[in-house]
Amino acid sequence: MLALTIMRLSKRSIGTFVRYAAYSIAVFVPEYILFLLLIQYTSFHYVPVTVGTFIFGITLQYSAVRRFVFAHTLREWQSGFMLFVTSSIAGAGFVVLLMIIFVEMLSIPQYSSRLLAGAIAGYCVYLFNVYTTFIAPKGDEITE
Repeated sequence: MLALTIMRLSKRSIGTFVRYAAYSIAVFVPEYILFLLLIQYTSFHYVPVTVGTFIFGITLQYSAVRRFVFAHTLREWQSGFMLFVTSSIAGAGFVVLLMIIFVEMLSIPQYSSRLLAGAIAGYCVYLFNVYTTFIAPKGDEITE
């Protein structure tokens, strides 16, 4: 199924994916800076800081990709945001599962495993968001 989806991608959809990935990476920077500042200058434990900055980051990411990548979505902001949060949490869980498989079962080094797991999960979350979170107007779909 994933291979079939990749083969059906048009030039437009590749551009959409590149913009989505670029905004996702750009948004991670302020999220990570906030994480570092809160850990460095407060007495908060890293777990609530991680959860808080994760929520901050996916809120920024959703706002950015909705405005600049999927500006013509038909879905309401609130329902789209809830789907985006759900897919982000599922994606994080998928990364953990892939890490266990790659590191523990396949003996792939941790650093390589993390990059591979992130790429696979990130693309799956992107596909979920394209087809459910950001509903395109008729005739404006990104695949042919």
